[in-house]
Amino acid sequence: MIQAHLPKAAIMSALRKKPWRIWLLPLLMMAAGVWNARADTIHVDPNSTKPQKPYASPQTAALDIAAALEAAKSGDTIILAAGSTYRIDNEIIVKEGVTLRGAGAQKPIIDAQGKCRCVSLRQGASLIGVTVTRGEAREGGGIHCGPGTTVAECVIVKNTAKNYGGGICTRMRGKNPPPCLIRDCKIIENQVTGFLHTDTPLGGGGIYADTNTTVRHCLIEANEAAQRGGGIWCHLSGSLAENCTLVKNRAKGQRARNPNGTGSMEEGGGGAYCDFGGMLRSCLVIANKADKIGGGAVLSTGGNARNCTFVNNSTGVSGGGVQTLGVAGLVNSIAWSNTRGDKSEPDDVYVSHYYHVDIHQLTLGKANLKHCCIGKLGLHFTKQTFYLGRTAKYNPALYKNTANDFKCIEADPQFIDEKNGDHRLKPTSPCINAAANEEWMEKAFDLDRRPRIQDGTADIGAFEHAPSKKVDDSRR
Repeated sequence: MIQAHLPKAAIMSALRKKPWRIWLLPLLMMAAGVWNARADTIHVDPNSTKPQKPYASPQTAALDIAAALEAAKSGDTIILAAGSTYRIDNEIIVKEGVTLRGAGAQKPIIDAQGKCRCVSLRQGASLIGVTVTRGEAREGGGIHCGPGTTVAECVIVKNTAKNYGGGICTRMRGKNPPPCLIRDCKIIENQVTGFLHTDTPLGGGGIYADTNTTVRHCLIEANEAAQRGGGIWCHLSGSLAENCTLVKNRAKGQRARNPNGTGSMEEGGGGAYCDFGGMLRSCLVIANKADKIGGGAVLSTGGNARNCTFVNNSTGVSGGGVQTLGVAGLVNSIAWSNTRGDKSEPDDVYVSHYYHVDIHQLTLGKANLKHCCIGKLGLHFTKQTFYLGRTAKYNPALYKNTANDFKCIEADPQFIDEKNGDHRLKPTSPCINAAANEEWMEKAFDLDRRPRIQDGTADIGAFEHAPSKKVDDSRR
């Protein structure tokens, strides 16, 4: 509805003085922000007894989401009745700029019954306070996000994709797309089932996060990918998982064939796979598994993890806690009690060469392994590498390096109660005030939503020790 907010007397005065100017009034009013489209609220309730357009109240609510979307325009909010269930046969496509929101603490459920994707969000659309389940699609079985979209306070559970993002998939098009935000969600028991060879991998069991995607304050639990990134795949620059907990996810590392010969890279990343600028920051990564490499995470070719805690993750081949491939960054992080193989050998961090990076570059600083706390005997280096079936040369001096050479410490991080899952730091922890301050920390928070830097220097790991008051950072 278009409403003019200028007094009638002013309009009549303009007409009397110079009638031709009245044609400029709409343009002037829109430029001044006084001609506005009013945002409407549209209600949906499958138990509505008096559905009537424009569905402006709970008493006249639409019976289904499709009817509400047909009546909605950009800026409108569609409210789903608390505790309601919507079993769908076709995916729900939320128009540009429209918000689909659940009412009340009892989240409404969108159930695709294994027939289709649950929800697609067009540019600028939002999904808030809803449970999506049993969606199936090529990518984004539960939710598919376009540029500038928001998913908040949702539960994404038991969805399946063949290629990317069993729970959520974000896809950004063009240069500098508007950022996508996924916050305060639970992403549980989703899966990606497909796998190909290593040049065209598939994955992101819980989330596939494309460029300019931030995943914040989310629980990512018990998701699975057949190939890469059981919990989350942070792919390309600007994809960031921050202040998240990744627990009990799995990457099988399967592949259909191996075009590069017997020695090309295995797949993995039970908790996370980060590459080409993808990053984990202030995350707790616990009890994840990779059948091949990187039980907690694989950091490959520009992937990074900063101020994270990797505990009790496991792998079948190497990198029980973290596996780095090429020039990747593991900084200010704890890797403790991670293992590999049937013998449960200590394997917290495994630093390995990857194609197109000369092995001689993999020296101090180049691998960007700095200021970490690593279990004793838990740091390993590759002894050879393969690409296209050829064994690459390596620098024997590399293997004389110790954790101390990388400004890391080999010590018990001293968690408050590791057995019962409390991975905060005791006052005697060697990780307190032992991190390297970085620019991003100035406005950042730890996993407890406390300021990242306290007492002048950040702590190693996902949690700051100082018992300062928690801060509401939900509007970031």
